Amino acid sequence: MKKLFVLFRSLSLPCLLSFASLSALGQGTPVVVAIHDIQGVKSTTAATISPYVGQLVQTNGVVTTVLSNGFFIQSTVDDGNPLTPEGIEVFTSSHPTVVVGNYVQVVGTVATYPAATASHTPATEIKSPTITVVTPSVPLPAAIPLDATMLTAAGGL
Repeated sequence: MKKLFVLFRSLSLPCLLSFASLSALGQGTPVVVAIHDIQGVKSTTAATISPYVGQLVQTNGVVTTVLSNGFFIQSTVDDGNPLTPEGIEVFTSSHPTVVVGNYVQVVGTVATYPAATASHTPATEIKSPTITVVTPSVPLPAAIPLDATMLTAAGGL
């Protein structure tokens, strides 16, 4: 276990504080934030990285897809801005226990995958999550029909 020691001076007397883990600094209390705010405004012409990358966040959503190493959640309320995605991947690294239709609360660290490059905009995900099923079964959000006008120059959405 890594330890971080910080020396403070108070009334001319040194005071030594020990933190059991580096994660205790800036990672203790999650920021409560909507999925579209985690994603940030996405442009069809420029790479956009989440403003919350590296931060511990808490968000809620309906499980819409389950993968072998994670799942996707989507907001139940659309913010009305077509440039802010309402869904996000939750990376669990193993098969999750949630099922489609669960309304969940997720606490984890915002990350991008794969790394950003000049030719690739990475996806935003929540990693190392703590997952709480708030409601076991809710209706899925309405599907959004996709068309060619939603494609970027590279063919992505």
